[in-house]
Amino acid sequence: LEQRFQQCVQAVAQLEEERDQLIHELVLLREPALQEVQRVHEDIQVAYKRHAQAELERDGLREEIRLVKQRLFKVTKECVAYQYQLECRRQDVAQFNELREALTARAAQLSEELAGLREAYQKQKEQLRQQLEAPPSQSDGHFLQ
Repeated sequence: LEQRFQQCVQAVAQLEEERDQLIHELVLLREPALQEVQRVHEDIQVAYKRHAQAELERDGLREEIRLVKQRLFKVTKECVAYQYQLECRRQDVAQFNELREALTARAAQLSEELAGLREAYQKQKEQLRQQLEAPPSQSDGHFLQ
């Protein structure tokens, strides 16, 4: 019985030694896995930081795009307004040119009429002067009586 007890004690000691060795092997096997898990965890943290930075950049770009669109709308609106004003000015210029041509034609007509009137006035003046300078005729005396 004592021998059997000794064998059991030796078996327990051997099992404890095997257990310790297995624990040591398990620790050695777990170490690379733990290191890999830690490395992957760090990679995930870096990826989250990059993702957060990308979201911030995206939000900034969205705001910038919104401002550019707003400015583009304003500039387009101003452009349309200026084009309308330009077209109105062109129409005004065309009307002014037509009016100027009509006034120029009327001024030329009035100048011609004035020249004709001056010429008629000069002729009439000359006729009256000649009549005043001419000796009185008998027929003129007839009117005076």
